[in-house]
Amino acid sequence: MQKMKLNVQKIGLREACAQIIYEDFEDRRRNEPLIKELIEYLPTVSDITEEEKAELHEWVVSGFSVYDNPYMLSNDSGRTMDFIRGCRIGIDLRDNPSDYLGVDLDTENEGRNDELPF
Repeated sequence: MQKMKLNVQKIGLREACAQIIYEDFEDRRRNEPLIKELIEYLPTVSDITEEEKAELHEWVVSGFSVYDNPYMLSNDSGRTMDFIRGCRIGIDLRDNPSDYLGVDLDTENEGRNDELPF
């Protein structure tokens, strides 16, 4: 959520501070169920790294569930993968695409002429 810029000279310092506090409170109230979900989820992931934990926290604070992932990956039954599993697979897919495509990308492009025919 993007915070609006406050013109302190126009509305006064007290009102500007009150607006900032109110916005922060509203953000926290809106994210409270997601934070609770995060607290319940963390003990279920035994091999989470500190970096993954920080990214997950940032994801949840941004308004997303721990049971969603930025890659929109789903499991075999069609349910969205949780954040940690989805990110791990998404990063591996980015770094090792041939493992998932069943094709060796290095040898498939050998001898290929990328020149345009005209």
